[in-house]
Amino acid sequence: MSKIKLFVSYSHEDIEYIKSLQEALKDNNEIELWTDEDIKVGDKFNKKIYSQIKKCDIIIFVFSMNLIKRNYSYVKDVEIPLALIENRKRNIQLLPLIVDKDSYNSVFYEILKKDFATLPAYNKQSKAINEFEKYKWWKPWKKVPNPWDVVKENIDELISNSDFQKYLQNKKDEYSEIRQR
Repeated sequence: MSKIKLFVSYSHEDIEYIKSLQEALKDNNEIELWTDEDIKVGDKFNKKIYSQIKKCDIIIFVFSMNLIKRNYSYVKDVEIPLALIENRKRNIQLLPLIVDKDSYNSVFYEILKKDFATLPAYNKQSKAINEFEKYKWWKPWKKVPNPWDVVKENIDELISNSDFQKYLQNKKDEYSEIRQR
């Protein structure tokens, strides 16, 4: 069986979050995680991004203030529209991951008014990834989960969801049909 292709959209300033995500998912042999770090010298950047979005089954958008300050226009103008097209055409999963509360307030206000309104976020504004550490400091007597374990659990839950399994089966059937021609 082919692996579930997971595309991650993020700001390079948030690479530590991406490495944590990769670490959390490393034991899941069903997932092939792709980031633009996988682009090789000589590859055409836009062509590679388009190609990977068209191949993926799940896209995680890592929303942070770094993304907004730096290269949000590329994500907003290229990656999000292409992802929405693929979502409508192939029913791929689009999953926002909120890194900090400020990014939630600025990014989601704009996006939620439009196409992301029906998408579930992995984590709510109050559970932004960087809020877990603050919570540990404020209430050290409480057991606070590792935020990446929570993200991993959500991805595992999505993968085992019956609708997603139907999507994978349809994809497998289409591939088999193409191979038989």
